[in-house]
Amino acid sequence: MNLNKPFIINLASIICSSNFVDKTDKKFSDDCLNYHNELRAKHKSPKLAIDNKLVEQAKKRCLEYGNLTNNIKPNTVNTENISGVMNMPEQLSCKVAIDLWYKQHKHYNFTDPKFNPKTAHFTALVWKESTKIGCARCSNGTTDTDLTKLSAVVCNYHPKGNVGIFNGKPTPKFFKDNVQNKI
Repeated sequence: MNLNKPFIINLASIICSSNFVDKTDKKFSDDCLNYHNELRAKHKSPKLAIDNKLVEQAKKRCLEYGNLTNNIKPNTVNTENISGVMNMPEQLSCKVAIDLWYKQHKHYNFTDPKFNPKTAHFTALVWKESTKIGCARCSNGTTDTDLTKLSAVVCNYHPKGNVGIFNGKPTPKFFKDNVQNKI
């Protein structure tokens, strides 16, 4: 793995140091919202709105992941996307994180729509029934030359979407209705 390029964090193999701090500001939140909505429009999904409660949840989750909190539990209320970057001179931008998630669309089968872990970040991003978003960025705040420097971005979507099973049954109809091919 090239640690100088952004990557999607795999929680089973997360590599980072502790002492993460929140780096979320209004510009970051606005950039996340605008870029999400730009990409969602390509897939006939309505615009999202920022939800401050989701932003606070994303901040908490970002710090949990960054600080490897022992009590990290799966997010059962919202759909969640996470990206991280190591050893970059600047903070991870929302655009870079979203581009990582969005490029999964190349692997999504629009003719056989269903849950696939290889496209889950993409389907969460464009999920039609999701109407609210909250994103956060955190960093361990070490120097730019420190190889352990890590920034992370977390975005939460509500209502929750892109789940593979609903009431014990596969959900291809939900995927067909909520993940549209590009216009």
